[in-house]
Amino acid sequence: MTMSILETRFACEAALRGRATADAAFRASLISDPAAALGGALPEGLTIRVLEEAPGEVLLVLPAVSDQLSDMQLDAVSGGADGAPRAGSFWDTLLNQIRTPGMPALVGSLK
Repeated sequence: MTMSILETRFACEAALRGRATADAAFRASLISDPAAALGGALPEGLTIRVLEEAPGEVLLVLPAVSDQLSDMQLDAVSGGADGAPRAGSFWDTLLNQIRTPGMPALVGSLK
């Protein structure tokens, strides 16, 4: 069964949290410069912010409110014909890299 873009994103987030918990250097890199920690090839218009909870704190992330389709929703129906990195293909590629056994770092092209 194929995962939706949102399911793939959630799987990536869970894998990144796991890696950041197990690898202090990766955690520090992810906090200081998420794009660089993920290989630097973020789709146009995508920004990743990493926040670290303090003891006794819970961060709740709410989705953006919009009457328009998000880039990820548009990607799901458009196919991304212009060759630019798309949010959907970004999450698929990132998840595949995270799942690669023996992966030393999340470096390389995420296009």
